[in-house]
Amino acid sequence: MLRWQGISRLIDIRRYPVSRRHPGFTREIFQPWLEVAGIRYQWEGEMLGGRRMARPDSPHSALAEDLRGFADHMESPGFSRLAGELVRMAATERVALMCSERLPEHCHRTLVADYLFAHDCRIVHLIDDGEMREHRLHPRALRVGDAVIYNRQMTLTLDLG
Repeated sequence: MLRWQGISRLIDIRRYPVSRRHPGFTREIFQPWLEVAGIRYQWEGEMLGGRRMARPDSPHSALAEDLRGFADHMESPGFSRLAGELVRMAATERVALMCSERLPEHCHRTLVADYLFAHDCRIVHLIDDGEMREHRLHPRALRVGDAVIYNRQMTLTLDLG
């Protein structure tokens, strides 16, 4: 599927690059297979991995607590730096982000996609062979400077003038 989509680099954003359910997706097995297929593998789980604790003062009230922690992390300088690299990378090559969940709406990967989308990247979710989905920004996401804020009280209005 990755070769069919012309993907040249797979960025693994799992916090822990292993899979008990699908051992073939463990980094030590998966990485050499991708390289043989001509796809560069890059693990960025330390900075882009999920499973983060939400701050008590988190502004991301529209998200469930497990995703709120990652949204808080997205405000960190380390995330901003790496996300900026992803935006630049996406301008010159076809990149895929990989995490543990099949469906993006069940995963922090959708928040990374929101950030990239808000920074003018086109995002297409590869679900299964032949099943793709254009990314849609979370309905309560709002770009504030370089950050994306998920606030239950905010509503986005478009001036169609």
